[in-house]
Amino acid sequence: MKTDKDNQIIKYTQNFLTNKKLVKNLINKTTISSEDLIIEVGPGKGILTEALKEKTENILAIEKDKELFLNLYGKYENYKNIKIIHQNFLDYELPNRKFKIFSNIPFNITSQIIKKITSSLFFEEGYLIVQKEYAEKICGYPYFNKNSKESLILKYDFDLNVLYKFKKKDFCPSPSINIVLLRMSRKNKKNSKEREDYFDFISYVFLRGKKNIKDSLKKIFTVNQLKRISLENSFNLNSKPTEINFEKWWSIFNYYVIGVENKKKNYVRGSFKLLERSSRKIKKIHRTCIRR
Repeated sequence: MKTDKDNQIIKYTQNFLTNKKLVKNLINKTTISSEDLIIEVGPGKGILTEALKEKTENILAIEKDKELFLNLYGKYENYKNIKIIHQNFLDYELPNRKFKIFSNIPFNITSQIIKKITSSLFFEEGYLIVQKEYAEKICGYPYFNKNSKESLILKYDFDLNVLYKFKKKDFCPSPSINIVLLRMSRKNKKNSKEREDYFDFISYVFLRGKKNIKDSLKKIFTVNQLKRISLENSFNLNSKPTEINFEKWWSIFNYYVIGVENKKKNYVRGSFKLLERSSRKIKKIHRTCIRR
């Protein structure tokens, strides 16, 4: 028979880790040091918090559930550098200083959490416990057989990889899906103009729908340019955009920067914001349909 607490766990789609030794070993595999500010999203019963405080005492743990918050607050209220905050992380204002994240995040808001933390220039590195399918989607090659738009955009700023594959018995309640530890580490890119142009370029391609590379890019590259790009980067022009890895897209983008006239670049500019608006509109329609 399910208790109120069980129902609460299901509500927030969060499965709690139970193996303290495993948690300690995983944290020891990270770059977390005593000087780091660590944010923990949804600390739950505090198994990660307890292990993290052995590496650093500079911890911000943000818990939405009132009962879980009160339990943790009572446990850590006398710790100067461990702050337990009762708030929805999506409403929390991220600090204006460098920080890292180690969290077992609620699966139903994974994409929203990642969008929030990666939008902060102070976010250095993250270790996030997520669904395997989601990790594959944003890591792309070599973990998955194709690259999503999200993966290609995130890879401009971050190195992404799967650090650990969990067993279902590591959690309570035992999940019905596979779970992994995703690592996100910021690269040293600081050129905001290049970043904006790259985001627009990738978004332009994905706004073309399910067309192949040749059809997606024919408006901005000449036929000869397309042939040269495909030969130099060893891909077929009939390939789908999702079949080309980040390194090849980066090469194509750099050719676009130096080899395409400004008049044609006007077709591409603003595509990222346009794609973001389209995505929000689709999500809004989807939520409306569900409510009905």
